[in-house]
Amino acid sequence: AEMFNLMTSEQTSEPSLRAVLSYKLDLFLTRPSAKYILLVAAICAGLFLSAAALLPLIAQGRHAIDEGESPDSGQVVLAALWTAWTFMCDPGVHTDAEDAFVRGVGAMITILGILTASTVVALIVEAVNKKVEALTAGSLHIPESGHVVVLGWSAQAVPLIVELCEANESEGGGVIVILAEHVSKRDMEAETASVLTPALLKGTRVLYRHGSPHLLVNLHAIRAHAAKAIVILSEPAIGAGAADSQTLRTVLTLRTLRYPPRGHVVAEVNVSDCEP
Repeated sequence: AEMFNLMTSEQTSEPSLRAVLSYKLDLFLTRPSAKYILLVAAICAGLFLSAAALLPLIAQGRHAIDEGESPDSGQVVLAALWTAWTFMCDPGVHTDAEDAFVRGVGAMITILGILTASTVVALIVEAVNKKVEALTAGSLHIPESGHVVVLGWSAQAVPLIVELCEANESEGGGVIVILAEHVSKRDMEAETASVLTPALLKGTRVLYRHGSPHLLVNLHAIRAHAAKAIVILSEPAIGAGAADSQTLRTVLTLRTLRYPPRGHVVAEVNVSDCEP
């Protein structure tokens, strides 16, 4: 009975506020835009705190200029914000300050400006690196229509590309998109660089993408539904039966696309029992 009561109390107990806040923070930090939101919030908070620290001095200066008249609160706040912003952007603005308090606040704002600039540069570098990685890995979308999609990579890939280029010669060229899972974009480009010369391409562009043909997101990225033909290559290295199972899985994945494929689907099989 005591054990049952203990289990009941543990099941019905509510999570603590700290656990809930930690969970919410973890969910927020997993969002792609969380770092940018935190950066903007940190800049705004530092700017307003710095302006609040400078408000008394700005108010005194305005009061002295106005010869005893009460200063306008709106103008004082704007002046304090502008002063804090200039201190943050240009560390040399407060070098002529004689008041020790102004020098201290100016030094703090300068440090905040350096940290902010460093963070902005780091975010820009990270964004550029992600874009370069996406270009290198071949994960960008291909907004093409009427192209030929080749799913898989094997020894028959290069001869197939050459034949497709010859078929596209009468149309002035075309686009061939290759999606492979077990071969990287760099390896495919390196394997075909010495073979697919401009004379053999005959105006056809060959694009390589890395990803699984069993994932809808990858098929939508290469617009498989808009292709005029889809060729599924087998992977005999994993065994004939397993390769045909993967081919069948790819065909079933194509049938679950949001839009049905427009062109023909040609699949390579190894076992005669798998043929329709």
